[in-house]
Amino acid sequence: MTLVPPALDASFLAAAAAFVELVDRVPAGMLAEPALGTWNLRDLIGHTTRALRTVAIYLDRPADRIERADAIEYFEACRDPANAPVVAARGVASGRELGDDVPAGVRLAFDDVVTALGRVRDTDPVIETAAGGMRLHTYLPTRTFELVVHSSDIAQAAGVSYEPPAAALAEATELVRGLALAQGHGLALVRRLTGRESGAELPGSVL
Repeated sequence: MTLVPPALDASFLAAAAAFVELVDRVPAGMLAEPALGTWNLRDLIGHTTRALRTVAIYLDRPADRIERADAIEYFEACRDPANAPVVAARGVASGRELGDDVPAGVRLAFDDVVTALGRVRDTDPVIETAAGGMRLHTYLPTRTFELVVHSSDIAQAAGVSYEPPAAALAEATELVRGLALAQGHGLALVRRLTGRESGAELPGSVL
């Protein structure tokens, strides 16, 4: 019986389930097609699957102290262009690990993380992540964000529809806002969302 509060992992699990369903609809014959940067669709799906696998892995790695207070600090700590080749290689390797039946490999990763969360006996454990010790509830939004963003990438590359769960999309949008502010792009984000950068006017807007 899990002791994790439902609100702790609801958005993450909803985004994960939507990702599993999306991969089921990606034509197997398209897996070698270009998707994002140097990745083909298999690679991109493999990278996105790591958003499930890392949660299961990190839950078995308790940390002694909290080093990152929230998801924004996590991404800021990981924001290093030098990491790009490593991330790209991991995506390729993860894609290969999915085997011949990619949807089945993704479902297995989903089942594993659900099982791992179900074994949690602390309401909010401190886990060791790639950026240092974090509370589980502050790490999960980073995975929800990855699932939403890359599920949309997969859908676009494969030419299939995708609608993220409302709660997961709201969480990802809030994280984008926080990252924009942290990186000094707050005003640019406001201008883009209100049509200023494109020169378009928002009908009926009072802005």
